[in-house]
Formats: sequence, structure tokens, C-alpha cells
Amino acid sequence: MGNKEFEVVDINVDELALSLVGWQVVDAQCRLVTEPHARTGHKQQIAFSGTFRFLPEDWTDRFKSSDDRNYAPEVFLALNRRGTPAPSSNYRWVVLEKIKRAKNGVVRVAAQSDTWTCETPMTAKDIDLRVTAYDLDEVSDLYINSELSLPTLATTPIEISVVDETSAGTPSAKVTVATAYLSKADYRTTLTVHTEGTFEFGSAEDLLKEYCNQNGSRSYGSTVKDCAPFEVNVPEIGFEILDDTGFLLDDRTRRFYGHIPVDDQGNIPRRQPRWIARNVVDVSNLPGDPHRVVVRVADRVE
Repeated sequence: MGNKEFEVVDINVDELALSLVGWQVVDAQCRLVTEPHARTGHKQQIAFSGTFRFLPEDWTDRFKSSDDRNYAPEVFLALNRRGTPAPSSNYRWVVLEKIKRAKNGVVRVAAQSDTWTCETPMTAKDIDLRVTAYDLDEVSDLYINSELSLPTLATTPIEISVVDETSAGTPSAKVTVATAYLSKADYRTTLTVHTEGTFEFGSAEDLLKEYCNQNGSRSYGSTVKDCAPFEVNVPEIGFEILDDTGFLLDDRTRRFYGHIPVDDQGNIPRRQPRWIARNVVDVSNLPGDPHRVVVRVADRVE
């Protein structure tokens, strides 16, 4: 331990995003750990320590199943180099707790990032670390047990487009962020597709029409009062990876298993749900070189 140096890293806590899904940060600390490395000169990583409190009464607008057997919304760490565009941050959940356990006391977590090596060590002021949350999320890294990692500087953006194929009248996806980029590391090149946005919906009557569509014509002609409470599925997000000839190299589907609820009084949520969908792919596993990505928004099919 004597050859390690520690620096305090400032944390950007997205208090509004956390509070919307019932989370409160009691304490959050981060340190940059630096130690000598025989080949490159230095080895570094970040270490995070946090205490969170879950307040289910603050989680008023819920867009996924929420009884005690289900999980509370995940809390994410997003790591980047300061001054680099936010979508190229790397993400990892740091809190994943069932509602029953989360609401019975504070949740304490400790997390460490993957290590990186460098000749000139980074300082704490070079690190951008955020704590945030979403209503609905589908975030996967290269491997299920991947550690939070510092994004490489060797990134190349590739073309990305968004196609909405949802039926008329259904909740639609407003995509506010859509990026795709190649990241070259020492041993592999990865493709990261990152999308964020909100699911937009209309009145309770609009949702009732879609509810009838999603359930056949079982409730056709009924009023909101007759059918309440009920819920309407949100769309799913698909990622298509293509080469320069249009050949489909791979496709991934991000399913949120979320819904827009109408309560027993016929009331709809007061806000649109925020979502994030993200995937990391090892380029060496693809049958060609990725050239562009198409994001397809489609109705969720049961």
C-alpha cells in the first residue's frame, strides 16, 4: 500500500434523475488510485464508495413492475475523461437491489473500475464521474461481468440513423441521443451503440385504444373508467449493424419490459419515462467491418 497514491475525485450526482425513481444519495466518494507500473510507468483506477437511501413514496411515476419481489430502479456510474462528449462515457450499474430490501434501510456499495496504464498519470481533475438513473434501462457491456472502464481516446464515430416503425397511436420513442463509435484498445476493437430518450404518450383515451389493440378487441367500446387500471407496453429498441454493402452483420434487441400505466382512477403518469439503451460488441466477432448502425423502434410483441 505504501507505493499507492490517492486523489479525491469530484462526483457529478444527478439528483433530479435519482429522485424521480426514488433514490437519494446519502454519501458518495471517489478516489483516483495511482501506483507504479514496470512497463508503462503508472497504473491507475478509480474506487467508488456510496451510501444510498430508497424512498418508494418518492417513486410516484412507475413504468415497470414494482411490487416487493421486483427490483428498484438501477443506479448507474458513468465514467469518462473530462471534456469528452458524454455519450462516449462507459456505464455500469452500481446499485441493483430488490424493492423489499432497498426500502428497509440504506444501501452501501463499493466499486472499482478496471485499471489502465499510462506514462503520464491522469489527475483527479481529468476524471468525469456521474451518478445517475433512468426509468427504464437496457445497458450491457462486452461481458456480463465487465468492470467500469475508462473510455479510450482512440475512438471513431460511425454513421447512425433512427427508424420508427411503431404503430400509429402507440407510445413512441423520442430519441434524444444516438451515437455509434469504434473504440480501439490494446487487444480488441469494440463497437458501442448508445441511445437515450423518452417514451411519449397521449391521453388516457389514447392509451385505452392502444390497450384494446394490444389485447385484441377484448375491451373494444369500453371507457377508461370501465377498464382502469390497465397498462400499455412501451416499444422496444433494435440495433442493426451493417457493413458498407448493406450486409447485416449483427442485430440486437433492447427490451425494457416497461409500460405506461393508467391507474384505477383513470389517471396517467405526470411525465414521460426516461430510457437508455446501450450495447458493446467485439468487432472481431462480426463477419465484416461495421460501417453504419440503424436503430429501429418497434412495437413490443409478447
